[in-house]
Amino acid sequence: MANDGVHADTSWVRGIHNVKLGAMYEHTFLNESDPLGIVNPAYLDSLNDANGNPCMSGGTPECAPRCAMHESVSYDLTRGGSYYDFRGHTDVKELALYLEDQIKTGNWLFNVGMRGDLYNGLADASQPEPRLGGSTT
Repeated sequence: MANDGVHADTSWVRGIHNVKLGAMYEHTFLNESDPLGIVNPAYLDSLNDANGNPCMSGGTPECAPRCAMHESVSYDLTRGGSYYDFRGHTDVKELALYLEDQIKTGNWLFNVGMRGDLYNGLADASQPEPRLGGSTT
């Protein structure tokens, strides 16, 4: 997994205001290569028909209508199956933009702002996130 990214922000102070504006961008390159094989002979214990008769013949699954075969049988290495070889690639991109004003008046400190997130990867999503807070010293 490799990542690229950049983060930048700037601030202005004037009177009782301290304004901060920023952005963050991240790009993740996601590559996967995962072989899967079942090696526990008891994992697929439902390889019998309704009467308890085995649905395997010499290590090979039967296709008789009486047997509802589990789709994982072909990856069961204990029954002559082979690996399921998953290979995948995607890019995950995230962007965040924000603006915040920190206001100091007397003993009070107020924070007002907005943040927006954009996510484009395994799913797509965007979300505005308002900010509001206050404290006293």
